[in-house]
Amino acid sequence: MVPDNWFDINGVWTGSATLLPNGEIIMLYTGDTDNYVQVQNLAYPANLSDPLLLDWVKYA
Repeated sequence: MVPDNWFDINGVWTGSATLLPNGEIIMLYTGDTDNYVQVQNLAYPANLSDPLLLDWVKYA
């Protein structure tokens, strides 16, 4: 995860990946905003066929 949006521009902190009952994978992580406020964020894999899940789409 790379800090590149207002909701995580000052840091991407600890999180976890979760397998949902429908088979989807999501990642929940803490981001540090442009105002240095910690917020919870959600991301999902850009390509489920990638076995390493290298690219993620952040939910905004």
